[in-house]
Amino acid sequence: MVQRDPRAFTSEPTVRIERADGSEWVDLQTHLQFLELTDRQGGLATLELALDAVVRDPQNDRVTRPYDDDQIVRLGAPIVVGAADQRDRPHSMFSGRISAIETTWRDGEQSVVVCAEDALQSMRMKRRTKVVDDLKLKEFTEALAREHGITADVQDFTTSLGLQAQLNESDLAFLRRLVHDNDGELQVVEDVLQIRKVDKIRRGTVPLDAVRNRLVCRARADLAHQVTSVTLSGWDAEQGQRIASTSRFTATGPGRGKQGAEHLSTYLEGRPATREEHLAHVPVRSQTEADALVNAMHALRARQFVTIEVTAPGNPRLRVGAHVDLTGMGRRFDNTYQVVETCHHMDRDEGYQTTFTAQCAFLGEAP
Repeated sequence: MVQRDPRAFTSEPTVRIERADGSEWVDLQTHLQFLELTDRQGGLATLELALDAVVRDPQNDRVTRPYDDDQIVRLGAPIVVGAADQRDRPHSMFSGRISAIETTWRDGEQSVVVCAEDALQSMRMKRRTKVVDDLKLKEFTEALAREHGITADVQDFTTSLGLQAQLNESDLAFLRRLVHDNDGELQVVEDVLQIRKVDKIRRGTVPLDAVRNRLVCRARADLAHQVTSVTLSGWDAEQGQRIASTSRFTATGPGRGKQGAEHLSTYLEGRPATREEHLAHVPVRSQTEADALVNAMHALRARQFVTIEVTAPGNPRLRVGAHVDLTGMGRRFDNTYQVVETCHHMDRDEGYQTTFTAQCAFLGEAP
């Protein structure tokens, strides 16, 4: 069990469901057995929680089943998870709808298990084939969001991506591919679909000390997938000319120190410190598309140079896109990392914990 730091986040997530008649939101905290909220790059957060199926009223000793009808726990019901810090500032963690309900028996105890997804579930379920000419990601996303009943907040991505084909893909898969290939990231934040360049995402900064916060932490610097350049070639049929592109990227994200590519000279034992990756399997239709893709793939590899996996006292500010100022790990790994995956877990035995994965393009050095 992770020990709590008195200076760390201390409250626990609260769960509410809207009644079937829309009259009020019901607080489920009293009957909550466990909760697990998972989010990662590319969006579509998922929620699973268990509630007491049988409840005994201590005043009259009556046994009831408060969630055994469709008034509170029901398929399609809106459900939200939030929390407040020591100064009672609210933090929205999840907003979605219930997509599955089950019941379980274990050690003589019955539970009602609820599963939910966020607003991107609608995009995941819509599959189609179409061709979009002169696609501008900002305009396309805003129109797609309106079709699925949500709003979009897109920064940058105003230039044309040319002709793009959605070939038997879901709307979410197509959008993820477009964003990923242009070094972007998408998330639903408080019911708004946000798209940002990866290096411009900063959903708050969380300081963590491995000793003071009693973290369970694993940090790893790995050269196996680091490269000095990414190349791509193809043919522009419209212009009738060859496409050739070599990466020139600067989007490294947070942190300080030497990048993985700079450490390759030692790894390669004095040989020319070059390791090139050629994207031979990726078709492109223009020079602009090729340039964006090689830069995105190079930046993706660079940011994966140093990875940390951490279990910490529960904190709703630890979300995908947040920066973590990690200390207490020594000169190599004390750095600023960007969170790429989170799992918020709470149960009656272990309390509230957050497990997350974060990345950094730099390995620290001695001053």
